[in-house]
Amino acid sequence: MFTSSFNSFISLDELEYDDNMLIFLDENQGVCSWGINADDTENPVVYMYVSINNAEPTWHSEKIRLDEFLKITMYLQCSEGGYEYCCAVYEDDFENRKAYEQFLSETIVGWEKVVDHNGFVAYQKENILIWHFSDRNGKMEDILYASSLTEEGMKEMEVLGFSEL
Repeated sequence: MFTSSFNSFISLDELEYDDNMLIFLDENQGVCSWGINADDTENPVVYMYVSINNAEPTWHSEKIRLDEFLKITMYLQCSEGGYEYCCAVYEDDFENRKAYEQFLSETIVGWEKVVDHNGFVAYQKENILIWHFSDRNGKMEDILYASSLTEEGMKEMEVLGFSEL
């Protein structure tokens, strides 16, 4: 669930350095990888190795340290396939954007916001996550997801209006 349900952590025997960077995680579509500078040994900053606009791939800082990056990644892994059950609601299911946003606000009462980084936002209650992506301006995209470790959790979300995926 944590090491390969979405993005894939590189196994210990396959870890290698590139430009003094230790690459430890590959993106699920092979678009980028993440690593840390081998000289930065105290909770290092994480860097993404990616090609932008077909340029030569380069390292770009994620502007967060490894401990926070790993926490965010664990929630992303659970959201995107680690938790077996997933359901969603769509903006089109509501009368307007305001009603869609109101639904989220009312649904997450009592939930803990566990991630808000780089467009990925997640809330947790027990073994259920409600999550979405936002654009650069913080506007929630048109799909709101819920992922659950258990079938009972998914049924709970369906009662609220989510539909199984």
